[in-house]
Amino acid sequence: MRKHDVNRFKREIEEALKIAPRFAEAYVLMADEEVSAHRYDVALQDALQAQQIEPDAAWVSLLIATAYNSLERYDQASLILSNMRAQDTAAWQAKYERARAEVGRKNVESALHWSELALKEAPSSFTETHLLRANALQIAQRWKEASDQMESYLAAPTPHDRAQVEAALVFTRRRAEEQERGLLAGR
Repeated sequence: MRKHDVNRFKREIEEALKIAPRFAEAYVLMADEEVSAHRYDVALQDALQAQQIEPDAAWVSLLIATAYNSLERYDQASLILSNMRAQDTAAWQAKYERARAEVGRKNVESALHWSELALKEAPSSFTETHLLRANALQIAQRWKEASDQMESYLAAPTPHDRAQVEAALVFTRRRAEEQERGLLAGR
């Protein structure tokens, strides 16, 4: 899997499951691969299978939450994340997924809290945290800060969905200007 040889990975996982059909870690690895391939329904099935075999399997709750978030099932993701093992909640990935769930649920205070933690703790190379923080700031109508985060995201070498984020940035900058004019007019 780490060598990105998907065919070999699948062959070896199949062999492992022939030997040990209740090998939870194999299902966790398959779920992780499916998340990477954006096949969230399949990832969810694999992660739930791992959880059924071994309820406390490392990373299984996080993979379930990731799949739920990606399927826009934010309430379910939030519930899973709220009940995760302590050692799993300490990971920056858990904070990122918690922020995704809270942004999706439009829960302003939680979205701001978790997105700030994710931004602080994620590796600087994981620029998606800037975009997630921008989304949380937009919900809070903190437009100037949201535009700054979008600009940080777009400054990355290869941001995903550049055109979509640039369009959102134009809207957000306009809202920031309107907000600033409104504040100045109110003085």
